[in-house]
Amino acid sequence: MIPKIRYGAIYSITITVLLFGIAVDAASKASPPMFELSQWKSNKNIRLQDFSGEIVVLDFFAHWCLPCNRTTQEMQLLQEHYFEAGGNLQGIPVNMITVNIDQSNPRSTAAFIKRNKPEQVVEDLEGNLMKQLGGLALPYLVIINGRNARTANSGFEIIYRKTGAENSGPIRTVIDTIGSVSDESALVSSQSSGTITHEIEPDVEAVFASDILLTQSSLRYGYRRGKNEWDLSASYNTIDLDYKPVSFDFLGSSSNLSEQRYSFQSSYRRRLTDRLSITSVAGLYDGFTDYRSLWLSEYYAQQFSLLPDYENPDPNGWNASIGIRWEYLPTIGFLDLNIGTMQDDIAPAYDIDQNGLFRGRETLYSNILSIATENIWTTRIRSKLEFQTTDTTDRDRRFSFKGSINVALGNQWVLRTFAGYTEEKPDFEATYFGGTLEYELTPSLFVNLSGRYYEDTGEIENSLLFSSAAPGLEAYQVGLGLHYHWNSSIFKLYAAPYFTSYDAIDFGTIFFQNLYQDRDWGIIQAAYQIQF
Repeated sequence: MIPKIRYGAIYSITITVLLFGIAVDAASKASPPMFELSQWKSNKNIRLQDFSGEIVVLDFFAHWCLPCNRTTQEMQLLQEHYFEAGGNLQGIPVNMITVNIDQSNPRSTAAFIKRNKPEQVVEDLEGNLMKQLGGLALPYLVIINGRNARTANSGFEIIYRKTGAENSGPIRTVIDTIGSVSDESALVSSQSSGTITHEIEPDVEAVFASDILLTQSSLRYGYRRGKNEWDLSASYNTIDLDYKPVSFDFLGSSSNLSEQRYSFQSSYRRRLTDRLSITSVAGLYDGFTDYRSLWLSEYYAQQFSLLPDYENPDPNGWNASIGIRWEYLPTIGFLDLNIGTMQDDIAPAYDIDQNGLFRGRETLYSNILSIATENIWTTRIRSKLEFQTTDTTDRDRRFSFKGSINVALGNQWVLRTFAGYTEEKPDFEATYFGGTLEYELTPSLFVNLSGRYYEDTGEIENSLLFSSAAPGLEAYQVGLGLHYHWNSSIFKLYAAPYFTSYDAIDFGTIFFQNLYQDRDWGIIQAAYQIQF
């Protein structure tokens, strides 16, 4: 049973952030502070009152904020292509002001400005103006309507705020609405159907030990247009292993096994309102999901394939889910609810007794419910808490908890940590934790050190005579990675040693001691992402 205190804590936190969210919404219509900021590398100042009768777009950034690159580029393209010559559709001048909130590394700030080429850059030391405007995280965009500001200290109105990376379509819609018949609405919708963004990401990965080689090659395509987002991915996996039976298995023989798995996944998200969006996911695969399944399948084939009731396995499966996201704090607090189902046609186990050959269950069904809450607490701290319950055929319900926190430590350092716990009765428990420490070598090159530790009490799976259930497992890895950023693309590389250690094999699992032996692994991953 899940302790009630966990639900109470989550309920209390949710009520607190919900009340805070109402306060943020109420403040969204307030007038902006009459700021005066110095231009970057200049003795000149920029004041809000200098833009009476005009529109001001404030784009807040820091050199360590990776998504800020995309937002700043989008804002500059928007200014150059649509507003520089004649303003918005009603002829109101538009001013893009890029606001630096971090003075800790002038060299990296200069590189950010050189890379993204904003025309007007000002300095908001320590992010004081950003805080006054309700900003808690980066990127942060604020649109101020100064159309009615004909005096020095009145008439300016905040009409739009957005935390997180944004493309130019929604911003253009908001700006073009100012001065039209509909611009008296409290907040203009943040979505548009006009702007299209594509994203392509090929990825390769290899995991290897002395007797096992696992590879995965995948290609993901993302498409975004206003309120709609699509994501499609295809993967090709291989499993190569040297099967070796135990010495006393008189029916077994060593063999080299090679299998392929093909999988496809698609997802769709649509924003229904400024606060609500829905997501649907569907996928399918054909082939063995892991090397353990292939190993066990070979064992049963060697033992029983000559018997008339034996059938060759054909592992495959599918999954589907639907979810909803609620922004209970606009752009900084999210609650995700997802429900899903999946079917797996597995390679079944076999047993034999006085009644003949017994074939284990071939098809497994699982129903999944997950709840996650993500919150941006400050410009440097983001957290996420996830809960999931899984109900699988002939098994007790499994509960999982996971928490993560990301912290920008300042200057060139970012820390990402996570921890989790899984429980399934009667006696399965798993815990894990880890993190990544990232350092900015140059404005485009980042290196990271990551580590992960995992342990569990062993699988829950029993046969009539012998058990194929894995004993307790302890695993850990420590690796190095890097990623290099261009204007619209990223290259990632990661390598790590990975060590697995099993508890002692008991008599019931003695035929699988070569499967569940301690191994030293290696991991290599490479990925390239481009957006256009």
